[in-house]
Amino acid sequence: DAGVHGFSVTLKTAGTESITVSDTLLPVAGSAAIAVQHAPASGFQLAALPATAEAGQPLSLAISARDAFGNLATSYAGSAALTSADPTDILPAAGGFTAGVRVVSLAFVKAGTHVATVAEVGGGIAAVDTTSVAVGAAPPFRIDVSAAGASTIAGTAGAITVKLLDRHGNT
Repeated sequence: DAGVHGFSVTLKTAGTESITVSDTLLPVAGSAAIAVQHAPASGFQLAALPATAEAGQPLSLAISARDAFGNLATSYAGSAALTSADPTDILPAAGGFTAGVRVVSLAFVKAGTHVATVAEVGGGIAAVDTTSVAVGAAPPFRIDVSAAGASTIAGTAGAITVKLLDRHGNT
């Protein structure tokens, strides 16, 4: 072998990595620095949304394109779209990433539990759901009063319904 050996190494963390080799019998060692680039993007990582929010409250969501080893895929050139099961949700248009990251604003309007789904436009990366958000009504905005009938007879009790609503129609 004339003192030369070849080895195979697999580096998984993007950035500058150092490989050090030493002899177990002699006090000699050597090292080399290697610049490791991220692999192609294979998934999205989402920052957690708050557990609770007020109806209509803007929420910030950071979406990161990641490779199979969890590295930020800074050269990712795809785009992502957000969808949800509730047509009243306020979601951003599909858009691209800057250095592997996209930050968007979204809002859930109806009271209840909400989740949005992030999917790659073109579908090469699996869709990912946000954390769920328990949405409560916004502050009261109006009072709706309705009578059981359009008319009544003097001295006769009639039923009315009173609803306290927020600006989105939540009670």
